[in-house]
Amino acid sequence: MFRNKVALGSQIGLFTSVLILITNFFLRSYFVKVYGADLTGYYLLVVQLMGVLNLAELGISTALTYILFKPLHRKENSELRQLYFIIKKIYHFIALGILVIGLLFFLLLNSIVNASISPENLYITWGVFVISTSLSYLYSAQSVILTADQNVYLVKLITGLTRSLAYILQI
Repeated sequence: MFRNKVALGSQIGLFTSVLILITNFFLRSYFVKVYGADLTGYYLLVVQLMGVLNLAELGISTALTYILFKPLHRKENSELRQLYFIIKKIYHFIALGILVIGLLFFLLLNSIVNASISPENLYITWGVFVISTSLSYLYSAQSVILTADQNVYLVKLITGLTRSLAYILQI
């Protein structure tokens, strides 16, 4: 059973990685053609800054996944329930931290970007990215449970499909 899940996880991981790569390529090509170099550069800056903000997680999901292995294996539901609520609070705290730091970046955004982009576009784009990144952490507890329960293929499938859908919707 374990080997089947590992094989399925690898196959889905490969599929979603290729899907994300292809949709991201078309998204960037579309951005360059339609919006030009300034907006495309700004988009890439925002994506990279979001990557820095995502460092707030600092490998917590790996540690939390490890903590969940024993109670999941032993089917200790009361302990799992307690750990789940703690994990949920941790991720809500991370989401709030990303939101606060992201809002602080609003103050610096105009001085960081020297392009001919309207301030409205700067702030709206940044706000959407900060909010969506922050909201994604509200569902991370479920992802950790699925990963600890060796159902990482579900996490990869859901993540890959939603990222690809987000890229398609941006086009």
